Amino acid sequence: MGSGKTSVGRMVASRLGWGINDSDEEILRTTGRTVAKLKAEIGTDAMHELEAAQLVFALGKPEPSVICAAASVVENGKCRSVLMSPGVAAVWLRASTETLAVRFRSAEHRPDFGDDPRTFLDEQSTVRAPLFESVSRLVIDVDDRSVVDICDQIVSTLVHNRDPV
Repeated sequence: MGSGKTSVGRMVASRLGWGINDSDEEILRTTGRTVAKLKAEIGTDAMHELEAAQLVFALGKPEPSVICAAASVVENGKCRSVLMSPGVAAVWLRASTETLAVRFRSAEHRPDFGDDPRTFLDEQSTVRAPLFESVSRLVIDVDDRSVVDICDQIVSTLVHNRDPV
């Protein structure tokens, strides 16, 4: 949460002429509730199951698209497996805890994980960073970088890397 995946994803999809599938938006569309409301109503584990199902569904579509997946999916073994499948180029938009903590509370659709987001984010990073590293074709440090700069790097890598993704 807060790495810029929606902003970057929209720009990458536009430049490539692909569709976009944003986990938060798709979950809102299909359930009528934000992930923040879902967390409060059904709990974190059930919310993460919905996020995982959304990723698997999005990756099952035949047309190329940019998928902005929830970070929680990396903890799901099936999701990690599909993220490493042929034809998938997983990109990790890596941000520092400091950057994420500032952005963390900037949107109402994000779940609240307590009064100390930095501690929560540090704990998440300890668990998730090695998992993200294991599935990512491209890792981009996003601190102090513009959406345009990040998008340029992703598109350049995808366009110039002609081996099957």
